[in-house]
Amino acid sequence: MSRPEPDPLLDALGAAARAEQADAPDAAWDRLAADPAWDRLAADEPAAELGLDGLADADPDAHAAAREAFAPLPAEARGRFLAAALAAFDAADPDVAADGPVPGPRPPRGVQVLPFRRTLLGRALTWGGPALLAAAALAVLWVPSPAPAPLPPYDLEVSGGAQALRGPQAATAVTRLGPGDALALTLVPDVAAEGPLQVRAWLAPDGGAPRPWPVTPEVGPTGAQRIQGSREALGLGDWPAGRYTLVIAVGRPEALPAAAPAAAPPADAGWQRLTWRLELR
Repeated sequence: MSRPEPDPLLDALGAAARAEQADAPDAAWDRLAADPAWDRLAADEPAAELGLDGLADADPDAHAAAREAFAPLPAEARGRFLAAALAAFDAADPDVAADGPVPGPRPPRGVQVLPFRRTLLGRALTWGGPALLAAAALAVLWVPSPAPAPLPPYDLEVSGGAQALRGPQAATAVTRLGPGDALALTLVPDVAAEGPLQVRAWLAPDGGAPRPWPVTPEVGPTGAQRIQGSREALGLGDWPAGRYTLVIAVGRPEALPAAAPAAAPPADAGWQRLTWRLELR
């Protein structure tokens, strides 16, 4: 049988319980519970090797009760015990005496409850409390980061080839690129864009399906995105001559479409669609 991992909280509770029981009246339960051999028995060491057989013969009922009390708890039960202990402290009346019992519902009749007191739980939380409370704070009080600011409107500036236009004039503009010609595409926000941004681009030949165009923009401090280089440096040197519609999606990485969008998205989609006409010669 594999031996369970040590549990600092339960070790602390056991040590404190033995210390308190050692000062109690000389009863069979007190003598048994104060014996540190029970800790090793709870770790599944054979009883015969710990000299506990004699204790069992002296008082079988107390021996059975102590053995049940010191049995190792599963991880789920330890979690419930800790949660109940913390909840009891939160709900406790501060006027209750420091060594009084922890408030809580009465157990069902016939169920034996170990006499843990506030002093015992207080010692356990003193020994292991800071780390336990820090973990609880991280797990329970975690607050997600605020959402980034809304995406501002973007304009597309194009220079190079035969055109250099921006905004409404771009509706019918066509930029012609020959071998060696330079091209600069700049996505400019109306106001500074905050938060993570990403750009995806496609080129759709007239009468054909869009093809992904891998781009790596330079990002400015206001969120502007600039794609520039010669036709060959931008990976367009081997593309067939003809007219293309450039489709660009800019916005939050998790919101960008995987395929070329055929229309503009809703205003709150987290990304925008920009287009331009190119002619490769």
